[in-house]
Amino acid sequence: MLRKLTILAVLAVMAVACEPDPGTLALPYRRDVPVLIGTHVNSYASQEVKFTLDMAVYKGDNSVNVVPYFEGLPDSSWQFTDFWYVENNDSTFIHHQIEKSEFVDTSAFSTFSTLMLIDQSGFPENFDTTDYYNERFEAYNAFYKNLNGQGKVAFAWFRRAATEHDVVKYINSEFSENWEPGTMRELLDLTHEQGGTAALYDAIERAIYFIAAKNLDNPSVTVLIKNRDDGKSDITLDNLIALAKQNNVRINIIWLIHRYQNVDFSAMRKLPYSTGGFEVYMSSSYQMNTVFLRLPDLLRVTTSFYRVKVKMTATGPEPFANIYSTGVYLYYYTSQFYNWSYIPIILVKP
Repeated sequence: MLRKLTILAVLAVMAVACEPDPGTLALPYRRDVPVLIGTHVNSYASQEVKFTLDMAVYKGDNSVNVVPYFEGLPDSSWQFTDFWYVENNDSTFIHHQIEKSEFVDTSAFSTFSTLMLIDQSGFPENFDTTDYYNERFEAYNAFYKNLNGQGKVAFAWFRRAATEHDVVKYINSEFSENWEPGTMRELLDLTHEQGGTAALYDAIERAIYFIAAKNLDNPSVTVLIKNRDDGKSDITLDNLIALAKQNNVRINIIWLIHRYQNVDFSAMRKLPYSTGGFEVYMSSSYQMNTVFLRLPDLLRVTTSFYRVKVKMTATGPEPFANIYSTGVYLYYYTSQFYNWSYIPIILVKP
């Protein structure tokens, strides 16, 4: 009998020893992704514009259980497209020069408070075109489960449907700094709630009022976008930006799109640019896993990034407009593969 008890005790210890550590979270599959933290116009003349891009680049290294920075990129990694254009029979050449890039650190806030606002519209397209297997839920869960008191988050989703009274539905109306299983179950169910059109501006307006009323530290609205505003919103883009600035709420934009024509690039670039938020343009759902695992750092603006200084000149009679939309390509090698990403940006004359 004593021998049997001893064997049972040993087996029990072995069983406990073989159980995974409940505090260890295996990270979902990831890919590299750049994040535009900020754009700063240094000078804006009719024939020359100087500006600075703050760009974090996160590595989708699946051999480690962390999301590291991509360090050591040379100036040549950042490339713009120079071009000619003709107007009124006059030709103008637009040239870009990378004057300098450096890898720097920043630490702005000790905490954050964000309302995660998720686009659940189904027209013109839904998430099945870019995220058929619902990788975005893995991203939400990884972000939420690794929160651990770094900041507070509430989740909501939006769409415009004839049978629904309000365009925004709140999953948890109280901001939380710890993972809650009930919230995650509702986020998982969102895959069955796609439909209607994107009441984008109306939804962001309600989100601003919602988080501003809570009087939280470092407030922001982080929007996961699929489609452009449906044109039925009561508030204009300019008034939306003014409202966010008035309430000191930053607007962060995360894009996961398939067809470019379904998104208003100019509007979406103006929202983070004008309110101090960040912008992530993604072509793969696996990039979303990388972004969301680094989201606490981005929301606190506590991260390492590249500061890229650019001079843009116009050789010809046509000056730069007061608002200028462009984009930069990021090229680099990893494990003998040549990778690239495109980051859309907007420049506004001060």
